[in-house]
Amino acid sequence: MIIGFDHVVFFVKDFNKYLHLFKDILGFEVGFKVERYGGPDFAKVVGLPDIELDAIYLMLRYGNTWVVDVELVRQIKPPYDENPVIFPRVGGGGMTFLVDDIDDLHKRLAKESWPPQWSVDETISPGLVTEKLGSTIKRFLVRTEDEVIIEFFQPSNLPIWLKRLERRAKED
Repeated sequence: MIIGFDHVVFFVKDFNKYLHLFKDILGFEVGFKVERYGGPDFAKVVGLPDIELDAIYLMLRYGNTWVVDVELVRQIKPPYDENPVIFPRVGGGGMTFLVDDIDDLHKRLAKESWPPQWSVDETISPGLVTEKLGSTIKRFLVRTEDEVIIEFFQPSNLPIWLKRLERRAKED
């Protein structure tokens, strides 16, 4: 039985570029780093006997509660360009963030060399969101060179969404 969500993992080539995005622009904190992990068990999973990876764990708070953990993983050995690990490259990955000033974030990301895929658009939010919260959303996404998709959205009734987050934080 699943009892909770732990973290999201992205395999990336450039730690510094992603650290700038998650830490400096989006407000995550560095939790800890793991250098040069791998070993025979991990090698069996990915099919590369000498694989070594580095990882950085980033955490985002809402009030006093950690709400999202992101693990960035970089292949060290063998060099990625010589022999990229197969399993992280199958399909893409992504995550979605609730934001409080989508227009400002859109401008900042464009200025910081993280070009949004489109201008901010407003749509009717899908499914339960509309039925339960009666909201439209403004949204856009960023697609990275590593095929990570990061979507940002701001609902028209943001205070209701924030109350939901506060309730969840109290339950933790």
